[in-house]
Amino acid sequence: MGYYISLILDVTYHKKTIYYLRKSKFYTIGIVPSNCDIKSVDAALPVVDDTIQSQLFFIRLTVIIKKNVKTYHFKELRNVWFSKNEIV
Repeated sequence: MGYYISLILDVTYHKKTIYYLRKSKFYTIGIVPSNCDIKSVDAALPVVDDTIQSQLFFIRLTVIIKKNVKTYHFKELRNVWFSKNEIV
């Protein structure tokens, strides 16, 4: 759809990467520990500490959101399909 989005898991490690992503007009989403600047990414999910558990939680959250969006899209297409068949 023309959107460029990047998911960042470790903000402290990927400072230069975030810089170049922003320069390339990417929208960055990531988890930001409490000891870092929350404006280092465009959309931040604040966490207390940058641990592997918080990173895994973020990955799992994005997978669940993607699954829900695909399910919703499928149900919408199915409703359109059945409504077209009823008209004929």
